Amino acid sequence: MMKIKVKTDNHELLMGEKDFEVIFLGLPGTSEIKSKVHTLKSPFVDGEIYVDNQLKPLKFKLKGIITENIKENINLLRKVFNPKKKGTLTYIENEIEKSIEFIANAVPKFEYSTYDYQKFSVEIYCPAPILKSKLIKKEVTSSTGLFKFPFYTTTDGIPMGTRLSSTIVKNNGDLDVDYILVISGPMAAPIEIKNNTTNEIIKLRKSLTIHEKLIIDTKNKNIELLTETSKLRAFNYLNPDSRLFKLRVGGNEIEYTTANESEVGNLSISYKENYIW
Repeated sequence: MMKIKVKTDNHELLMGEKDFEVIFLGLPGTSEIKSKVHTLKSPFVDGEIYVDNQLKPLKFKLKGIITENIKENINLLRKVFNPKKKGTLTYIENEIEKSIEFIANAVPKFEYSTYDYQKFSVEIYCPAPILKSKLIKKEVTSSTGLFKFPFYTTTDGIPMGTRLSSTIVKNNGDLDVDYILVISGPMAAPIEIKNNTTNEIIKLRKSLTIHEKLIIDTKNKNIELLTETSKLRAFNYLNPDSRLFKLRVGGNEIEYTTANESEVGNLSISYKENYIW
């Protein structure tokens, strides 16, 4: 069953398709997304040349019925759909959450009512018409265990595990996405983080000590170095021929290499999947 959670500041409302105090009608917003196509005209060429397209802001009307505690829920609807406040609509189905930021175009309208229920509607405006998943974190560096029972000792010692230097990062959304890459020392330069799926590489030309972290934000094109005592801008760590690649839709094989494979810290990627709807 689909549920919708509306949150604005400290106020929150949960609606459902049925068996809730507040019930939404239909699945609002799903057929409202439109795009603007950019083209060029050229002499002696039939038609137009496609350049790109952009999704327009999303506008739709959310309709529903209050079935219980009518007075209290009317007040709550007015609070979560305050036109002066930004909010978040979260669609929940089968434990999967997709969220979108919104602004109410106007205060909720309360239409026909009886002692048993109250109808309402509210106009929703979403500047960025993209639904986002919860934050997903994937470790690129990890270990796989080799220690088993029964075990036998040798002069070389006991094999406890092996270090893995690559992983598959899945983007199950509809669009390529940016991410935050956290590289924790120690790591010896040169360091390379490669997307084998697209053959794009991030190259780092400075080493990291055990107490240092390099944070790369590909959306904001920002790189910071965190130490025990400070946070510094660190674009000088990035090799000029690097490419801050995006995670493509589908599987992305992410691999890293360093100058000293025996001394490796941790590398993780955090991102949100993006959905058109």
